[in-house]
Amino acid sequence: MTNAISTLFVVCLGLIAGILVGYLASAPARGALDPRSFLTHQQIVHIYYQPLMQILMSAAILSGLASLVRFRGQIRSVDFVLTAIAFAGVVTVFILTISVNVPINNVMMTWNRMEPPANMREIWAQWESVHFVRTLVAVIAFIAATVRIGMSRIALN
Repeated sequence: MTNAISTLFVVCLGLIAGILVGYLASAPARGALDPRSFLTHQQIVHIYYQPLMQILMSAAILSGLASLVRFRGQIRSVDFVLTAIAFAGVVTVFILTISVNVPINNVMMTWNRMEPPANMREIWAQWESVHFVRTLVAVIAFIAATVRIGMSRIALN
């Protein structure tokens, strides 16, 4: 059961990091859209991404916490340290998301697609800045969790 939980943690981190990297990579395309198309795109994406990210973040935090508990007696071990780094990363991504990205998304969802606010790009620039940071943190967390699993496999051989 503990291996399944660790695997779930890594899979969720990988999916989160992958989604965030993919979205970051599409920033130039979003930036080329006219304001109405941009807002329409963002509102539609939000409808589909929000529930998926809620599930992945919840599963990552719970499985990460369970993984930390698993290694609690080995606090100075590489397993614990790498798991703690990965867990701190997913918690950081969660905090950034709920404190910056979600409030901007919620406001964006109230905007009229036919008349986007004049300062829409300035507001969205804040979202993009935090998105870059949370993407970087998610990738680091995924790498830490993946290295931990890889090192465990090597130790078994």
